[in-house]
Amino acid sequence: MQLFQRNCAGCGLPGEPICDRCLEAAKTPLPSRGFEQLDSYNYLGAYEFELKACVLSAKSGNRAVLRKFATLAGEQIAQSVSETLVVSWVPASSRGKKQRGFDQSRYLAEQIAKKANLPVRQFLRRVAGEAQNGKDRIHRLHGPQLKVVRAPPPEILLVDDVATTGASLNAAAESLRRAGANRVHGLTIACVL
Repeated sequence: MQLFQRNCAGCGLPGEPICDRCLEAAKTPLPSRGFEQLDSYNYLGAYEFELKACVLSAKSGNRAVLRKFATLAGEQIAQSVSETLVVSWVPASSRGKKQRGFDQSRYLAEQIAKKANLPVRQFLRRVAGEAQNGKDRIHRLHGPQLKVVRAPPPEILLVDDVATTGASLNAAAESLRRAGANRVHGLTIACVL
């Protein structure tokens, strides 16, 4: 008898934090869509069904789910990275970090960097303001205010958990470009289509 049984965050089946079926569904990337400030953007799947449930579980503190996604993303990145690439993240709001107890995008970025054997650094800090979550699509079109906290390298991979409108990734990329980054790439677990 298992005292603490794990269930898949996607479909609820007993076993792993993400079952093979849900992980396989996440492995099939949909075609990338462009964001104005990014040189490239990729995501693991559409923010719906089981993948949405997995992301929500991760946002609620399920780090095992984030590690699974990081393994998947890290393996893909390790196959095609430049030597100058540094991993970073779009910082969560103060309210979001306080509610969750951690910054899920930072944790994801650190895990991806570890899996891909790449350096990870913080380049941005979120300026006090409203969190993006809870806003409707129209109000999400204006990304958060971000401040550069250290000079960025020439090439950065920005990690976030979900792209709803792309405004957060675009705001981060724009800030990094103004500070001297030449190439900024984006990666999320999921994308709202």
